[in-house]
Formats: sequence, C-alpha cells, structure tokens
Amino acid sequence: MNIVHTSAPGKLLLFGEYAVLAGGTAVVMAVDRRAAVSIETADAEDLHVAAPQLGLAGDGLTFDPDRPDRLLGLTGRLLAARLEHYGIEATGLRIEIDTGALFDADVRGRPVKLGLGSSAAVAAALDTALAALVEAPLPTFDDLLPAYRNALGAPASGADLVASLQGGLQRMRSDGGTTRASTRALAWPEGLHARPIWVGRPASTPAFAAAFETWRNKCPDAAADWVERMDGITGRALDRGTAAAWCAAAAAWSEGLFQLQSALGLEIVTAAHRDLAAHAADLGVAYKTCGAGGGDFGIALSDDPDALRAFSGRASERNGRPVELDVDPAGARVEPPAR
Repeated sequence: MNIVHTSAPGKLLLFGEYAVLAGGTAVVMAVDRRAAVSIETADAEDLHVAAPQLGLAGDGLTFDPDRPDRLLGLTGRLLAARLEHYGIEATGLRIEIDTGALFDADVRGRPVKLGLGSSAAVAAALDTALAALVEAPLPTFDDLLPAYRNALGAPASGADLVASLQGGLQRMRSDGGTTRASTRALAWPEGLHARPIWVGRPASTPAFAAAFETWRNKCPDAAADWVERMDGITGRALDRGTAAAWCAAAAAWSEGLFQLQSALGLEIVTAAHRDLAAHAADLGVAYKTCGAGGGDFGIALSDDPDALRAFSGRASERNGRPVELDVDPAGARVEPPAR
C-alpha cells in the first residue's frame, strides 16, 4: 500500500481582478490556509473519492471518469483529465480531499466557502499528489493551467492557481485567456499592514467573469480603456513598491470596481463592503474587495498600524469579520508521512 499526502495554499487577489482576464497584471498572495489531499492505493476495483466539505464523507463516492461532474464538478473534470495525463487507471485508489481550512460555517452550522480559492488549491494539491504517486515531475503552472481552464469551462486568468502552486506573493500577467501567462515573485512592501475582512457571503466567480467577458465583447473600446487604466494603477504601485503606493492603488482600485459595477450591472461591491470602505476612509485606511466581488473578502491596507487596528476593532459592527491571514511562502508540496 502506498500513500501520498499533499497540500496547497488558498489565495487572496489583491490587485488586477477582471483586468487580468484581458491581459492585465494581477497581484495575488498565497494564504496560510491550505487544502489537503491524500491518495492511497488499495486492493479494490474502483476509485473512491471522499470530500467532507462537499458532503462526501465516509467512503465518499465511486468515481466514474465517464461522469466526472457527478457531485465533484470542477474537481471531477480535472481529476478525469489528469488521470489520463499521468496514465493512471481509475481503479484501486482512494482519494481524500480536505478543504476545511478554506471553509467556515453559516448561521445554521453548514459549511460555506470563504472565497480563498479552494478550487485552485484542491487542483494544485490533487495534481501534485497524482504526480508524486507515479513519481512524475511535479506540475508547473504552465503545465497545469490549460487543464485547469478546460475543467473550469469558464474564463479564468489562473491567478488563483499560481498562488496555490507557487506560494508567496506573485505578480501574474495573462495573455488574455489562452494558455500562456507569466509570473514573478514579489516582496511585501516594507511598513505595509493588511487586514483581510470576510463579509460572510460566498460569491460565484465564474458568473462575474462571464459577465465581464460579455461586456468586453459588447463594448470593446470601453472595456479596453478600463483595463488599461486599472492596469496602469497596478503597474505604478509595483514600480514604486512602497506601502503608500500600495495603499493609493487599493483606493484607486476600489473606485475602479465601482465603475465596473455600473458597466456590468452586477453588484461587485456589496452593501457590506461599501459600508466597510466608508468606515476605512474615515480612519485614513484604504479598503477594497478581493477577487470578483459579490461577497467573500475585502482587504484593508495602511502604513499606520494604529489606524488599521482601529478599523479592525470595529469592522464586526459593520457586518465584517477580521480574519488572520498571512502570506504562505510555500506552494503545493508533498507532505512528509505521518508518524
């Protein structure tokens, strides 16, 4: 019997949401909450997948490569493709997927996604486990990105995937939607303090990304102008590399997302986020949503730790919950055997 344990971090997208879908730059950080995957060989005729957060506890389900969507969605489609990629038969294996660290509980105690890129974290950990099982080279971003996009079946920059695979703080630039992207590790600006805030409402990234693509096709000039302007904001912040520049970029991105919201006719910046942003501004703190919006996380940035503490202390009064998240320097990895 052979057992492989792997894990990969979740992510927060700091700058570049939507723009990265059109060839812009994204800044994404891996966070210190990880998805875990284990693969165990067994004397059995089937492949079983257990994933408690998906309601597949105990023995889970018998995986059918011809029906990969059954209860597993993206993960199932990716698993079927990567089993074929590595030449692994869908027999004699048990896969366990644990994303508990990337979930919270709603008021009824049911698991709810935090919006930390659990799908990408699972994809990175799962593919790393499959590669390790057959002693193949571990996956690279360029290798896994096309398969991840195909399994998702929707516009995807891959920014979440690069964080999960490579860890740390990453600058990523997509080619606008095919199979190529460039990445580069970044250093966190000296003196910059951050506080992620969860508003308790999960969001559907694919639906928002699809709406953006529809707008790009319908209003190409307006979309191109928005992407160019927002990408310039990100680029200037990265060129300067200071805490003040990143705070200014966060404030400018917040305004830009309000404008995009009007263009798309979707609530990217929800009422809870708007209230938090107003509260932050009163304290001289920059605040913006993270990722596609519609809920999930926002992040407060400041070079004044006292101001940020004051904001965090009262965020819960405005439907926000401060969450301790740090940059995880490690990407997807094979974990040592349990003792």
